[in-house]
Amino acid sequence: MFAPLKREDVEKVHSLSLKILSDVGIEVGSKETLAILKDAGARIVPEKKRAYISPSMVEEALRDALSSFTIYGREEGKRLQFKRGRETLFGGSGVPHYP
Repeated sequence: MFAPLKREDVEKVHSLSLKILSDVGIEVGSKETLAILKDAGARIVPEKKRAYISPSMVEEALRDALSSFTIYGREEGKRLQFKRGRETLFGGSGVPHYP
């Protein structure tokens, strides 16, 4: 399996990401999204359009995330499957590459 980072480096990135989300927050342009995040437990600063997401919120979302999902294309048989533990490659333009 392709692994550009060692396990301890992945853990470090995750830990620092949690710190950024909780301490720095993220800018959210959508009032609807801010409301959804607030209902989920995020601290919201509406005048700055900023949401602060706690580590426990992130961990809960990761626990509840689906282990797999599929995006279907317009053409029959064209689909992109995402599965935990399996690499899925796609271009930045939004056009999937079918391996």
